[in-house]
Parts: sequence; structure tokens; C-alpha cells
Amino acid sequence: MRFPKNAITMVGNIDRCWLFAYRVPIAQTTNLAPRPLELVTKGDFGFINVVVSELSHMRPLGMPAFLGMSYRHVAYRTYVRFEPGSSPPIEGLYFL
Repeated sequence: MRFPKNAITMVGNIDRCWLFAYRVPIAQTTNLAPRPLELVTKGDFGFINVVVSELSHMRPLGMPAFLGMSYRHVAYRTYVRFEPGSSPPIEGLYFL
């Protein structure tokens, strides 16, 4: 049995969110993203960012807020590019 990619829709509040962005020498970022993704670079640098957030009342859609949970979340990401052949490149984030 195969489930849809996002089988459960989650709802809640993002109470606080901080983004820390860093430029890093390419040599330190070369193995962060799997093929066929490529790192987005500028000169001799790649980019990494850290997102720190506080979430509250996270729960499946339709459940009352008092059943939700609150927590702090940290995510490490890097900027990447995907070239799907004949289509234009797509840029986005890869979560480490």
C-alpha cells in the first residue's frame, strides 16, 4: 500500500522563527546535497542556513488545538539547483 506524499495535513502556529544564513567556502559544502542536485554558489562560496522556530498547537487538520503539541524545531538547509533536462533549472532548499 502506498500513501500519498502528504497524507496528513498539519496545522498549528509558528510563534517565533529565526533564520541564520551563512556563506561557506565551496570545499566545505561539496558533499552536502545528493546527485542530481547541485549547490547554488556565488564566486567561491556555497550557502547554508539554519532555521530555529517555536511552534504551538501542531496537530492534524480537524483536531482541536488543545490536543496539539508545542515544540522547538531546528532545520539545517542548503541552497540547491536541479536541471530537469529540457526544462529550465529549478532552485530551492535541501534539508540536511
